[in-house]
Amino acid sequence: MKINLYFLIVFLNTGLCFAQFGEQQIITSGASGAHDVIAADLNGDGNKDVISASAGNSSKLAWYPNNGQGDFGPQQIVTEELSGIRKVFAADLDGDGDLDLLSQDGGFDIVVWFENLDGLGNFGAQNLITNNADGVSYVYAADIDNDGDMDVLSSSSFDSKIAWYENLDGLGDFGPQLIINGNANDVRSVFAADIDGDGDLDVLCPSSSIGIGYPTWYENLDGLGNFGPEIDITFDTLGGSFTIAVDLDNDDDMDVINVEYGGNTIAWFENTDGLGNFGPKNIISNIIQPLKIVAKDFDNDGDIDIASINHDNDGTTAVYWHENTDGLGTFSPEQIISTNILGGRGIDAADLDNDGDMDVLSASIIDYKIAWYENLTILGLEEETSVSEIIFYPNPVKNVLNFNTKNNIIVHKVSVYSALGSLVLENNNPTNSINVSKLFSGFYFVQLKTENGELVKKVIKE
Repeated sequence: MKINLYFLIVFLNTGLCFAQFGEQQIITSGASGAHDVIAADLNGDGNKDVISASAGNSSKLAWYPNNGQGDFGPQQIVTEELSGIRKVFAADLDGDGDLDLLSQDGGFDIVVWFENLDGLGNFGAQNLITNNADGVSYVYAADIDNDGDMDVLSSSSFDSKIAWYENLDGLGDFGPQLIINGNANDVRSVFAADIDGDGDLDVLCPSSSIGIGYPTWYENLDGLGNFGPEIDITFDTLGGSFTIAVDLDNDDDMDVINVEYGGNTIAWFENTDGLGNFGPKNIISNIIQPLKIVAKDFDNDGDIDIASINHDNDGTTAVYWHENTDGLGTFSPEQIISTNILGGRGIDAADLDNDGDMDVLSASIIDYKIAWYENLTILGLEEETSVSEIIFYPNPVKNVLNFNTKNNIIVHKVSVYSALGSLVLENNNPTNSINVSKLFSGFYFVQLKTENGELVKKVIKE
């Protein structure tokens, strides 16, 4: 047996985590015109289900139940009565403790919501919020007026409006359209966050009265939904399609990330004082025609990374992730998650297999796919999450590694990773052992996924 002891000591003392993603796993290939995908627990079983929104001739809003291991059931249709669905959002709009669905139709210029009737994912007919949003492009739910219920925001590109709708009684009865800006050129998205640190939600979008693609924000002046004039974050941008706020540099305020579709750039802007004054452009990536991003901690190192999806002119698409290498907003070059989709549009992230890390979802309009990609991050050396002690033997091992569990805990899956975090061996139907005879001598991590949680152990192969 030959082991590089110096490398082993350095590795064990760095506490490194790895975010690597597995192959594409298709949830459905029947989502014609799929524009959006999100994850949310619709049936109250504690697992993140998947919801898709599709536009075009086969337009529909649908969801797919998750059994908790990332295995999804058949498509459950919420509605097929809309023609231009490009966005879906999950929130408790009627205050009954379960998640309803908010959506839009850019063809009919409407914003609608669907009640989760029983908390099990059986949905009622559409409830109209407004029919006065010409070319409505995006919807979002947040408590704008600090009264404890979910209000609704919309952006509409044809009439250049950013607007909100008050949830009047907390039961999903919404008031008239309240315009935040009626001159936001070709606005494509809207987002709510506390930009100035005063405890209420401000509004953010990737367009201004001056031109398309200039990210702007609007101060919630009194916490009741009365908004000030647009405040431009930067003019050093082009063709913005999607803008969000998140703390990228760990200083407890909201920075802004702008997806610059026309300029082929994803960039962020530091909130320099926590009051909504922003610094210059910091480029995260120059991928071709980025469309949308999601910000999560993908490598479990305590800071926010980014996953993105793009759509090149020839229809090819890639899903990437971008590591926040120092927790201060310095990003690594993009790392490919998958290129196995055509016409990518939507992206989201959630722990779909209940193993403690963020997996990635994608939606694509040309190949009709809703798919997910497992995050293979090793959570930590000898980390245990609600699992009784498991004994591995022999260790060091030459041929067969055995494991015994207390109380006959069922092991669903065993995975073996190299010292650098690469998956080298896997068994989805293990008994109480795994054959490692074909592995090279060295140092490995063995991960067991059980009915009670997950355990990672260090093993030496002779």
